[in-house]
Amino acid sequence: MQVIESSSTDAARNAAIEESVFRRPEISEPVLMLYRNSETVLFGRNQNPWAECDVAHCLEEGVVLLRRLSGGGTVYQDAGNLNYSFFLPRAEHDPSRVLSLLQEVLRGIGVPEVGLQDGTSVCSGGRKLSGTAFALNGRVAMLHGCILAETDLGRLHVMLSRQPGKTVVGSFVKSNRVPVTSLKELGVRVGCDELAERLISAAEKEFGVAHHVVEPQGDDVEALREKYASVAWTFGRSSDFEIHQLTGGGLLCLRVSQGIVTSAQLDGCDVKEFVDMPLHEIM
Repeated sequence: MQVIESSSTDAARNAAIEESVFRRPEISEPVLMLYRNSETVLFGRNQNPWAECDVAHCLEEGVVLLRRLSGGGTVYQDAGNLNYSFFLPRAEHDPSRVLSLLQEVLRGIGVPEVGLQDGTSVCSGGRKLSGTAFALNGRVAMLHGCILAETDLGRLHVMLSRQPGKTVVGSFVKSNRVPVTSLKELGVRVGCDELAERLISAAEKEFGVAHHVVEPQGDDVEALREKYASVAWTFGRSSDFEIHQLTGGGLLCLRVSQGIVTSAQLDGCDVKEFVDMPLHEIM
């Protein structure tokens, strides 16, 4: 089993490294990638950022917004999250193997009432500790997620709060909001470094002896990083939608395509000043 421990906390770079492994012509042996991101809100490939968080507030706070390669719901990450990505040959795709070893690791460090929720989330007493998402191609299966070790849960709730008075209408995947917890909140004093060691050890039992390899680099990774950091990928990939926002002047209704406002009305009257503007520069 290959182990890649990223030296970067740049969410776009780590997403690029993930995709570079996922796009390999073949996977001759399992690969486990471990990394941490600076403060980031990550939403699924088919989600709408404005339906998941207060985009303007996140940007003002310097929080990175990033669209994942995989589907699933929106998550908040900071340096207290340990992120993991398992890559297997497509023929060996079996999420239960990874979910079982995650539960084994958490039980081994003293987490109480460990179990599964909705088949993809590892929980303690009904509160989520680790969510997972999947991506598949003809050759490779990727299962990735994060474990909330020392995550700032107060900050998490603020950054995943939706803007009051705002409604987003369209066709997109909505997150299933559930209560979350962290190892720290549960009184389990295990940080991300020790958690990574335990995860590698558990993965060795399932996938074979671990040997560390250098993280992928080069022009391909740089090109992928530019993609993940781009406005076009982050905001422009949302399917067409409408956003309705109560303002002091009345109800503002914007129609949006590829992240750009195509029409705007305030209480039924056209507002030309917003047309052709990127929505993330307005709200």
